[in-house]
Amino acid sequence: MADNEPFALSDAASPNGAKTAMLSPAAGSAPAAAPPKPSAPPAPLSEISFESGSIVTTEGSVAAVFLIKRSQPLRGRARVQWVATSGTADAGIDFASSAAGSVEFADGQAQRAIYVPLRNDLLKEGDETFTVTLKSPQNARLGAIASAEATIRDDD
Repeated sequence: MADNEPFALSDAASPNGAKTAMLSPAAGSAPAAAPPKPSAPPAPLSEISFESGSIVTTEGSVAAVFLIKRSQPLRGRARVQWVATSGTADAGIDFASSAAGSVEFADGQAQRAIYVPLRNDLLKEGDETFTVTLKSPQNARLGAIASAEATIRDDD
């Protein structure tokens, strides 16, 4: 056997004095290491998205309500931030000026709501829109509908 093989032949004396060849681990060889265990694939993440890409509300409503859903798996807590941005509706005039925040899903929870306070400006000006966008998910990823547009029907 060659020197780089893990076993080598050696002579050993038997009790009656006869020599026999024995196979023993070669000097300096380490026992064979177990093959590395394959790493477990990362646990799948749930997706967080709006239930719909658009909602319709009226100017006289207290708030525009956006439903957010979380897909399976629902293990552990998940969190997502959101922010409302002006369209034809202006922040501070038609809806709350600091409309932003975060939503946390509890273990097993599949649905939450965002409430963006509305302001009635008492002017007859037609329908207006603004957008709410989801961002920076934690323990989840964003789903297909990460932003939703609100249409505020003017009811003056």
